[in-house]
Amino acid sequence: MTLDPFGALTLHGLCIESVATRVDMRGKGFAGETVAALMAWGASRGAGAAFLQVQNDNQAAIRVYDRLGFGRELYRYHYRTRLSA
Repeated sequence: MTLDPFGALTLHGLCIESVATRVDMRGKGFAGETVAALMAWGASRGAGAAFLQVQNDNQAAIRVYDRLGFGRELYRYHYRTRLSA
């Protein structure tokens, strides 16, 4: 069971967010099925592309996304924080 994933249509395509699988349900294909369904939904509404974010150390998720065609990394994020004085 995936936990509250969603897709949002943008000018650039389908943005897929918040894909997470309960620990006891991992490895059963739920994430792949859910993301594939979101992609089909987006395509049925005119999205020509889909994009998402994944942490680079989340190898299980990266394998799921690679199987679905998300093999290209567009850019990496770098977060900054203000240090306390």
